[in-house]
Amino acid sequence: MVGLGVSVIFVSIMKFQINWFKPCLFATVSGFTIFAGNLGSLLGTTPLALLVTEFGWRASFFVIGAITFLIAIICWLLVRDNPGTGSPLLVNKDKEPLPARKQGKNIGTKLRQSFLKELAGLQEVIKNSNTWALLFSAFAVGGTVLAFAGTWSITYLMQVYGFSRNQASLYMMTLSVGKLAGFPLTGIIADKIGRKKPLFFLFAFYITSWSVLLFWHGGKAPADALYIIFFLMGFSSGLQVLMPTLAKETNDLQFSGLAISVVNIGAFAGMAFLQPFMGYILDLKWDGVLAAGAKIYPLESFQLLFVSSLIINCICFAFACLHLKIKK
Repeated sequence: MVGLGVSVIFVSIMKFQINWFKPCLFATVSGFTIFAGNLGSLLGTTPLALLVTEFGWRASFFVIGAITFLIAIICWLLVRDNPGTGSPLLVNKDKEPLPARKQGKNIGTKLRQSFLKELAGLQEVIKNSNTWALLFSAFAVGGTVLAFAGTWSITYLMQVYGFSRNQASLYMMTLSVGKLAGFPLTGIIADKIGRKKPLFFLFAFYITSWSVLLFWHGGKAPADALYIIFFLMGFSSGLQVLMPTLAKETNDLQFSGLAISVVNIGAFAGMAFLQPFMGYILDLKWDGVLAAGAKIYPLESFQLLFVSSLIINCICFAFACLHLKIKK
């Protein structure tokens, strides 16, 4: 239910941005939108843990739900689809309503026509090679950074470096800080100099960060260097802000919402697939050691994880270089 509820929010915000802001500002606004989302994810770490410790998980979830419901009500009252429409509560009283039967026919016809139009638009979006290049790029970058940072990074730091969970969380916070900086800055720069250079430069830099993790001291870089590596990995993953921007600009504008939603599947599909895939990769080198019922992975397991992540990103980067056509 939570996933179903949040699944429509990002695409809807992107559509609002198309309607309300000039095209030259789309990447900038998208960057700050994703910045806000990542800021919210930070609140879901230590602040949420403190809230749960103080008041319990039931009360904490009730507070979160109440705040979310309040925000939804405010959006319903204040947000308009585009600058030319009024409040959703306003009704044109001068226009006489249609008879119920005729109104039902008109609504049914409009719904059918709208469905057929969107279906044709979806086919057009899917046939566009740019869509697939962006989707695979989102799959690689979004999938690997979310799967590693969200699932296996703490395990890596605790088992390879011997850090406590709190120490490991502090290291990973630098990745989140990098993302907070990378998303808005990438959007601003892309609106100033174009999309192509920031996209491919940051993609190459993101691949480099995985290469450093893999090759520096055989997958065990100096602990102090991890702050820089994770920050740069998070910062370069800010190229994701360009995915919805380019999805809009490389497809028919009237189907921009569809294009953004299709490309947006990439990151979530990547996370859903790569989380268990990384676990499978780690198990390939697991030597059977357990501690308190938990698997203890050797360094070789994480080396293989880094190799697989690097290969996935290199393949998708090459695909984007070959098939992504950016006009400017």
